[in-house]
Amino acid sequence: MKKKVNIILFGFIFSTMLIQFTLCRSISSSKPYPIKLINTNPGFEEGLDNWDTYIAPAIQGSAIIQVRNKTKFTEGNRHLLLKLPKTAVNNQEHYIHVGQNLKLNSNKLYRYSVKVQWINADNHNISNAVVSIWAKNADGIFNGNDVILKDNKPKKIGFKFTPDSNGKTFCYIALLTHPKKFIDTIILVDDLRIEETGKREFTTDPRDQKSNLLKNPSFDHGFKNWIKTYNNPHNIDGLNQIILDSENNKRLRLFFPKGKNSTHLNNTWTGIFQKIKLYSGNSYKISASIHRQFP
Repeated sequence: MKKKVNIILFGFIFSTMLIQFTLCRSISSSKPYPIKLINTNPGFEEGLDNWDTYIAPAIQGSAIIQVRNKTKFTEGNRHLLLKLPKTAVNNQEHYIHVGQNLKLNSNKLYRYSVKVQWINADNHNISNAVVSIWAKNADGIFNGNDVILKDNKPKKIGFKFTPDSNGKTFCYIALLTHPKKFIDTIILVDDLRIEETGKREFTTDPRDQKSNLLKNPSFDHGFKNWIKTYNNPHNIDGLNQIILDSENNKRLRLFFPKGKNSTHLNNTWTGIFQKIKLYSGNSYKISASIHRQFP
């Protein structure tokens, strides 16, 4: 069975961006594959047994990782409550997580799934909560994403992945800093499952292995084929994207203004991207010429 994957590539770059793929193999199979649960105690029925927990030292007194008894949200008899306090203002240091180290195989497919609910969604005027779900491979490469919760309805979230190398993979759920105002974020968690779902499949990419998959990579035609993106929750001035043309050498200039303090520009970004069709099981190379300038 062939699979095609659409991936959005963000280019926070100043000059040329190049994508090449370097591996093409094809394996197909139509046999059903038995689903195998890899992690233990997925529903926290045994408390936090087999789970590794972390609370940043700066928020030890106010953050919460706690197993609670059955509610309407609970799949079994227990679930997990995570609270990131309003004092968590540093995105790199102030966070909490719960996870397990699992021995996974780079030739297998896995599914990460978890049930979550943002329970204090109506208590303040911020628009969403951000839940981070990740699998950190033995080689330091991450699979996963940040999921935005916009209401208090229970949701199943997750992703599929194949580790890049054999060995221990740390699969975890985390709360980092808040999207806008620094107010407590409280999340319920249950049925966190890492399942083996099949063998890794390779689909031949029919394109030339040395071709650039991006269109207009050197910005000769301005922003043609590129989509602009930004997030500006603090309404700062000067966040922009400009095409510079110096002696027929066009370059992209992304401008990010200085923040008034260390947290003022949290969750602020600017960039461009293209949607590129990639094929499962192949390796792709992304390269760019980048020059950072300071005012």
